[in-house]
Amino acid sequence: MKLKFTLFVLFIVFMNSLFSLTLNTIKFAANQQYSQVSFGFNKTFTYNQFTLTGPDRLVIDFPEAKLKLNPASLNYSDVLIREVRVGNNGSRLRIVFDLTTAIRLVVYKNQNKLFLDIYPLKRVPIGTVLPNEHKVISVTELSKSMTYRSAIVVIDPGHGGKDPGATGPKGIHEKDVVWAISKDVQANLQQFALIKVYMTRTGDYFVTLRGRLAIARRSQADVFMAIHADSYQEKDAHGASVFALSLHGATSEAARWLADSENHAILGGANFDTNSRVVQSVLLNLSQSITIQDSLILGAEVVGQLRQVTDLHSQRVDQAPFMVLKSPDIPSLLVETGFISNPFEEARLSNPNYQRALASALALGIVQYLYRYPPDNSFIALQQQGKYSIIIHFPETLQQVAAAYWVNVNRLKASNPQVGNELSVGQQLKIPPALVS
Repeated sequence: MKLKFTLFVLFIVFMNSLFSLTLNTIKFAANQQYSQVSFGFNKTFTYNQFTLTGPDRLVIDFPEAKLKLNPASLNYSDVLIREVRVGNNGSRLRIVFDLTTAIRLVVYKNQNKLFLDIYPLKRVPIGTVLPNEHKVISVTELSKSMTYRSAIVVIDPGHGGKDPGATGPKGIHEKDVVWAISKDVQANLQQFALIKVYMTRTGDYFVTLRGRLAIARRSQADVFMAIHADSYQEKDAHGASVFALSLHGATSEAARWLADSENHAILGGANFDTNSRVVQSVLLNLSQSITIQDSLILGAEVVGQLRQVTDLHSQRVDQAPFMVLKSPDIPSLLVETGFISNPFEEARLSNPNYQRALASALALGIVQYLYRYPPDNSFIALQQQGKYSIIIHFPETLQQVAAAYWVNVNRLKASNPQVGNELSVGQQLKIPPALVS
């Protein structure tokens, strides 16, 4: 009887091991665009995945799964994956990838296999040769000293959530149109290695006007662009418009900024912390007047690009006292992409191809401004001074690097005659200044 019971227990254990979920293989591959990790199981499975920051990590959980292979046998040599850690969290098999940078993840299943395509979220500057020095300083070291930085752009999709904005004759809401265009602007700007982009909203929800200004200030923006669609009682009104702040509007808003003790102490590097309210007012008005001039210059770049893809309601940069433009030290624009009240323009503004064309023009105007007038202590300023170099982090081509740093590929090749078109990890390249038309 005892023998039969023992055999029964062994049979149950054997059957459980036979039918339990096991991860049999983990394979790694990489090409010029992304890295791929594939998982092979013995039967169907479920999974959960999420990313963490500080440092960047990718976590994959497989409920009720066991690892069949030896973690020490994993063979990976990947520029995006620093380390792979495997363990159990309760009944879950957990695999953690320590990453070298933030990523964008594409996940798909094929029967008993899971594939992860891991893309770098954006190409980041990984080194720079400083003036009068001959060593490569990592961006980590630079960021600690805050010596140099990326240029910061904040895109503000108008309205959102409970505030739909204007509504066209066919029921198209302004908030939806400008959200689509803003995402395209963001995607365009993220192709440039030395520019960081933030959005004032990342979905369909409401943000107050002052909340949008606060986001721009917290982000330490070099450029702020609010994107809207116009509306007017006359249905034939048409064309895009670009607005900077008017001096009249700036004067009335200055008092509110001065009343906020958290905002008026230091603006744009100028210390306004003084007991004299008269001196504070003069300094703030001076700062805002300079910022308005910078906004008009930025606006001229944007108008020049917009006129190539759409009709303009005004051929120049207009000025108006929009609340969302009233940052005293951030060049700011409000772009009306067209009249959603016009049936023809409503149809165009809801067309993805037209949205992408507008977004490309807006992004190019911003890029031209940043490269023509680089922010102080920025990587772009170093590049425009001919003092910027990079080390290749992952395999890519000379054309890809040229596009990321807004330089002609022939000029990039002339600055680096030692390299071919196919670049390898570890190669150092000097980035020449961009020629702004």
